[in-house]
Amino acid sequence: MAVSSPNVVFVDKYNAQGTAAITAEGAAVPLVSAELKSETANIYLVGAYEKISIQMLSDIDFMASFIEQELRYQLAIASDNLFLTGTGSSQPKGITIYALGFTITSVTTTNANNFDAIRAAVAQQQSLNFFPTHVFVNPIDKANMDLVKDNYGRPLVKEYMENGMLDGLKVVASNQIAVGYVLVADMTKFKILNLLAYQVTYGWENDDFRKNLVSVAGIRRSGTYVSLNHLNAF
Repeated sequence: MAVSSPNVVFVDKYNAQGTAAITAEGAAVPLVSAELKSETANIYLVGAYEKISIQMLSDIDFMASFIEQELRYQLAIASDNLFLTGTGSSQPKGITIYALGFTITSVTTTNANNFDAIRAAVAQQQSLNFFPTHVFVNPIDKANMDLVKDNYGRPLVKEYMENGMLDGLKVVASNQIAVGYVLVADMTKFKILNLLAYQVTYGWENDDFRKNLVSVAGIRRSGTYVSLNHLNAF
């Protein structure tokens, strides 16, 4: 979502009461109400730079574009990590900080595996009227899920997954998720706020000019936001 300010103010609804209902002719319709509060989502700058000689920029074809692409890659990795696990203190608030714990007790099975655990988490979210789109797992857990066999030596993953999707969820392997944990999320409810998608600048610092060196800096300015009404989506 593109924004135009480093401090984005949202109006959030909470403590909703009442529901709409069929009403007899001439009778009063039911009252629905909610409290409102304003929240501020802050934008943070993520950046990196590289230093290179004028000669290398001039002598090697596409060197400038290579550096700019590398900086974009580094910023994307840092941003992805922050969007997933950022603490919200002087940095964006990540999905794992918004996420609530698994609490449902009415879904049961025997000999539960990781597939069952994910399915149970999906059930909790669906029972709260949210429909998850992604599941994040540690690469070790993902490998174990891919390799586990049934009693006949057949990989269970073939029964659970189709076209890389698990029960309609896109599976994302990430080192930001601890081994033994899963994160199930409705990513339509997680808003990434982009004030500046990507910018690269060239310049000198200190005695770079005399050394024929140039600094190439890449920056991104972004933040995150989740409505109070959507915490159960994670």
